[in-house]
Amino acid sequence: MKKKHLKPRTQPFIFTGLWITIWLLGFLGAFQETSLIAAQAEPGAISTIAWKPDGSQLAVGYSDGTLEIRDGQSGTLEQTLVGHTSYITALAWHPTANQLLSGAEGEIFLWDLSTGVSFDLRDSYSTLTTIVRGVSWSADGSQIFASEGSYFLTWDVQTLPPQFQSEQRNQHPIYSFVWNHNRSRVATISLGFVTLRDAGTFSEPEGTIDKGGIGAIAWSPDGNQLVTGDWVGSIKIWDVSSSDFQLERELQPALYDTAEYPQTNIQALQFNAAGTEVYSVAGDGTFVRWDADSGEVLATTHLTAPIYEAVFSPDGTRLAYGGESGVLELVPVHPLLEAEAGAVSAIAWKPDGSPQPTNY
Repeated sequence: MKKKHLKPRTQPFIFTGLWITIWLLGFLGAFQETSLIAAQAEPGAISTIAWKPDGSQLAVGYSDGTLEIRDGQSGTLEQTLVGHTSYITALAWHPTANQLLSGAEGEIFLWDLSTGVSFDLRDSYSTLTTIVRGVSWSADGSQIFASEGSYFLTWDVQTLPPQFQSEQRNQHPIYSFVWNHNRSRVATISLGFVTLRDAGTFSEPEGTIDKGGIGAIAWSPDGNQLVTGDWVGSIKIWDVSSSDFQLERELQPALYDTAEYPQTNIQALQFNAAGTEVYSVAGDGTFVRWDADSGEVLATTHLTAPIYEAVFSPDGTRLAYGGESGVLELVPVHPLLEAEAGAVSAIAWKPDGSPQPTNY
């Protein structure tokens, strides 16, 4: 199996060393850094974002195959991982190690950020040709899961390079894997419905929430509830404490309108630490703070739109999002909860690598 070692500007895994000057207004304060090399070529739209489990970094994928590692607090570009040739569709961090999975059309890479070595998983599975919809690590990080077309693929990564294990035909592709907080259960999204699985018996689903159109989900802190958001704006909370999944309440009914369909879809959801509130982000930039028990709207504000991808940090204190412009924005969540005009100072990074301070 061929290893690809880190060499400046020649191999698929490149440390860019990009430092640029930014000025931040508001409560985030201000700081300055100096550019050492020219900014990279302008990437495309932001297609996918993934936070590292400890929140220290985030991976950002673009429609042109650009893949970046950025600081989780400042958004500063730390590394550019070069290897993908098409739209990046899926990202997943290892639960404990400094490793990242990335998927695109006919491509899956494992990036070991500690050693500077990357692995092309096509080396052990040469028939990888169609779009990789979702990637994930097993609960303990010893396996890689990937959904490519109608196939569910697994690799053993207890030792590197990865060793291909199995190919299983699925009725529907898996678009995302969302683990609960202790990684004992995982919820997967497939063509708008959600399947729950136990980490120990992954291949044997516990049950399905088959309501169609679901594109975003989040676990409650205790793992007994799921909140789901769909492509037409509907938000629902489900009791998943047993195999008999029950709808507890609907926070927002469908907002379906043919003209508004791309804007009303729910892109991100998050419970607060106490499990008493839910935060939602829609494609039109609407941020809503909900009372999880009553369904009452507690606060609303608007972010830069349209939003193609939005992800809350693991501790729920930050929101990373972006869209067609290729601008990555990092927003502290706490000021959004108060919905005070002008109270939120975001860190926004333009596609050319330059800063774009933003207030909401």
